[in-house]
Amino acid sequence: MLKEADITTQALEHLKAILPLNHLHVRREVKQSNSNRVWDGELTFDTGEKKIRFIFVVKKHVQPHTVNQLLVQVAQAKHLKTDGLLLLADYINPSVARMLKQSKINFIDTAGNLFVNAQNLHLYVEGKRARVLSVMKPPRLWGNTGLRVLYRLLLHPEAINQPYRDLASSTDVSLGAIGWVIRNLKEGGYLHPTAKNEFKLVRRKELLRRWVEEYGTKLRPRLVINSYRSFANEEKGFLSAFKHFALVHGIRWALTGGVAADEVIHHYRGPYLTAFVSDWMQDSALKDLNWAPVDGGPITLLRAFSHQIFSDWSSKSDYPVAHPLLIYAELVYVGGERELETARMLYSEYLEPIVGED
Repeated sequence: MLKEADITTQALEHLKAILPLNHLHVRREVKQSNSNRVWDGELTFDTGEKKIRFIFVVKKHVQPHTVNQLLVQVAQAKHLKTDGLLLLADYINPSVARMLKQSKINFIDTAGNLFVNAQNLHLYVEGKRARVLSVMKPPRLWGNTGLRVLYRLLLHPEAINQPYRDLASSTDVSLGAIGWVIRNLKEGGYLHPTAKNEFKLVRRKELLRRWVEEYGTKLRPRLVINSYRSFANEEKGFLSAFKHFALVHGIRWALTGGVAADEVIHHYRGPYLTAFVSDWMQDSALKDLNWAPVDGGPITLLRAFSHQIFSDWSSKSDYPVAHPLLIYAELVYVGGERELETARMLYSEYLEPIVGED
């Protein structure tokens, strides 16, 4: 499996192969002034006619869902004095490459596919195939179980040193799964030893970014209970009725997505209402709440993947809301312009402190 440094080197070799460069300078881990935001690096090169400077990010396993998160990062980089954001990746398949190009996101992958559009420089190469090195079983860290454990560790990094049994209990996964996930974290270089049998979770920015990507493609689809439409006309009245229904039936719940974001930062609510629930009684809900199941309906219920969802975050809002990490991931998953704008605000206020200076 390629490391980020290898991806950077191989991707830039493809750029140098098609573009005469008098000078190319790579600076890694660039901190944005007056912010905890840290980019993977800065790239400056001279074509002889012009100097071009990019802030770059390195990603593995780029998927369609990744594009929404990149649009958030593009907006964050706009006010910097650069020519934009450049994605360096191990391999980008043709459909994702088209999405990136349509979104005007610069990219280069290790196979030689690229799109660079800055100043008067316009480069586009497509159709290069990924090199098949070996068939490896994907790390459990990025599977359904690993993502549930990683959610806990991102919010509570100190939990990495808990006994496996305690970590299994708090994440609702098996004891054996914990061992595999910790092993994957060590193999991936995400754990730094601080004392005998004690570790610190590092590269948290990278872990959080990857977690959000995998949330939409792997974790969320497994959590969907159903989608509905409500025949109640007034949203506040609908939420009050839902709150009462949950109380009567002993259902724990937490809002996520746009409605939750509006409860937290009061910026944009959006047309979709999404919530995590501990249990669900559909027949009773259809009758008591005047709901109807509808594919793609504006109300989506997700089964909580951990009981911690209902205690990881407390706010002064009228309704329970999930942690900003889950709200952010849901906004990125929806991917509308206003959702991504709200996601950027949420990230800056609540998620940058999670990754800190790491």
